[in-house]
Amino acid sequence: MLVICLTSRLVAQSPTSDSPVKPVGVVVASDFPMAPADTSVDAEVLFDAGEVRFETDLLGFQMVFTRHRRMRILKASGTGHGNWQLTLKATTGSTNETLETMQGFTHNLVNGAVETETVRLDDVLTDTFNDKFTTKKLSLPAVRAGSIIEFAYKVRTPFLVSYNPRPWLFQEGIPVRWSEYRLTIPGHLRYKSLFSGRLRFAVEENRPATVQLSLKEPPASAIAYRFAVANAPAFPVEPFVPAPLEHVSRLEFELASVNGPTGVLKDFSITWGALDKSLLEFPWFGGQLRKTAFLRDLAASIRSKHPIDELARLTAAYEYVRTTIKWNGRDALGSENIKQVLDNRQGDAADINLLLIGLLRELDIAADPVVLSTRSHGKLAEKEAMLQHLNYVVAQVTVQNKTLFLDATDPYVAPGMLPFRCLNQVGRSIPAKQPGQFVSLRPNALNEEHLTGTFTLDGDGNAKGHLIHRASGYAGWPIRSGVLRDGKPKFISTLATGHPAWQLLQTDILNADHPDSVVVLNHTILCRDIYSEQGDRLFLQPLLTEGLTINPFRETKRRYPIDFGVGSKQEYAFTITLPTGYVVEHIPEPLSLTLPDEGGRFDYQISQANNTLIIKSLLSLPKPIYPREEYLELRDFFVQAIAKHAERIVLKRAELTKKK
Repeated sequence: MLVICLTSRLVAQSPTSDSPVKPVGVVVASDFPMAPADTSVDAEVLFDAGEVRFETDLLGFQMVFTRHRRMRILKASGTGHGNWQLTLKATTGSTNETLETMQGFTHNLVNGAVETETVRLDDVLTDTFNDKFTTKKLSLPAVRAGSIIEFAYKVRTPFLVSYNPRPWLFQEGIPVRWSEYRLTIPGHLRYKSLFSGRLRFAVEENRPATVQLSLKEPPASAIAYRFAVANAPAFPVEPFVPAPLEHVSRLEFELASVNGPTGVLKDFSITWGALDKSLLEFPWFGGQLRKTAFLRDLAASIRSKHPIDELARLTAAYEYVRTTIKWNGRDALGSENIKQVLDNRQGDAADINLLLIGLLRELDIAADPVVLSTRSHGKLAEKEAMLQHLNYVVAQVTVQNKTLFLDATDPYVAPGMLPFRCLNQVGRSIPAKQPGQFVSLRPNALNEEHLTGTFTLDGDGNAKGHLIHRASGYAGWPIRSGVLRDGKPKFISTLATGHPAWQLLQTDILNADHPDSVVVLNHTILCRDIYSEQGDRLFLQPLLTEGLTINPFRETKRRYPIDFGVGSKQEYAFTITLPTGYVVEHIPEPLSLTLPDEGGRFDYQISQANNTLIIKSLLSLPKPIYPREEYLELRDFFVQAIAKHAERIVLKRAELTKKK
């Protein structure tokens, strides 16, 4: 049984059920003159057809996935669509997904006749990503503007490797004229399916069917499903959407239960409670936390150094794991062997954080795993319990009546701060003996910067002085990581490259190796050509090389929330001494802006004391996420703030003023 949960299907689709899918490799001259659905794009999908069926052979129960995809290249910039790749899963043994067949075609219309070039399975290249995944790659020949290209392939997936059909995308970054997905589900399997996005099905149907599940028994009952979307427009790209895929119209599947003659044999993820239980039972998750005896000697050593202070024991364990085990850069939900991770001194996110939780528990510190979806993976849907929506785990600890989140993969964040990739609103705590519950991942720290500058202008267009840049919270991460990872000389060189108007005479860096402290960059700077001159007047940008210059919100409409991940605060306090012989003729007016419900603030003012200007600017956006309904106000907020930062101070020669 396939359980369909359809959400947010708001955009009307062409009501047609006629499939335009044609036989593999068959293209005629009349297929080429078709008018494109969207002239602004470089390619379009003519049709994309996938099918999943289940069968049993000598290797056991398997899913068989076939796909036939045909595209048309509209511009030379679209020839990259002729490069195909597919990721296949593997297990620790010899049971792997296999690419069973592959055909690729490039069709070109030459002097009224169709010329076709073909590639086969033997032309496919294989890259081994790690012991869990391999990537198959293929490049089609002779792809150019006007080409029609197609791929057709079959993948066989043993049920031991994966029991979930591949997700299906009905929408992409280019228009899709027709996309359909067929599945034939045996009656003893129950799948949960989630349809997301804004498009409506042109076809949504099911009918009785049969599948051959045993070589010795007659076919078993099944249900055949068919879903199709017609004329899907290109998915619009918007800034501050960390996981565009979660908004694309697509179908996802997850095995909910396996049924037997007397009822449910195995319940996987029908509810969150069932999923919590499954996670605790899985050997790669809860099973690892039941095998922590190898950590007892380490725990005893830590306890001997900190016999009374529980917080000191927690800090010592955290520092030990994050400085001893090197993160390999991969996100993960489970670990095959945390003992081996300790022996090898490296691992993925789940290896490291499950090891940390195990060590904390051996120290009798209350620690539980919190599972989540990283920002690029999409939001965690609290109403839908689906294992594949989870791809990460961190530690939640309670010590001295305080609850903290810990992630030992990143040496550049302070204890209690999660890496930015984890700031995705909500996670789910999975205690060993208590019911699981959702927990807020909203950060307490901001992306906070304070820049204090003292400069003197000369008569040659230059400004020389000191700039102190204090970065705290998440603003300190790129500085701290750049200094500690690349070294101070390279960091300073990169900084100078990003500020071509700066000549860094000296830079001192403080607290880079203390994640819980404010990072301080203390620069002595010479900025050349800092103002423009017209006749007897100088035009000076108040914040010199700094300030807002680009509005990321240019469109008049917004479809999705604006997700900054973390609130921000940016403050400038500059003091500028005027060049000899000049006085102020014009100072920009002050400006104060606010967003509703304390959602943001911009304050800007310039004052004068003798021959010195004092410029102060504050931009505060405390909310990590702004709903799309607030977009126009946020856009106008940036428009006005940028315009104010761009206004020039006008200086005039003092002797001209005296003559008047």
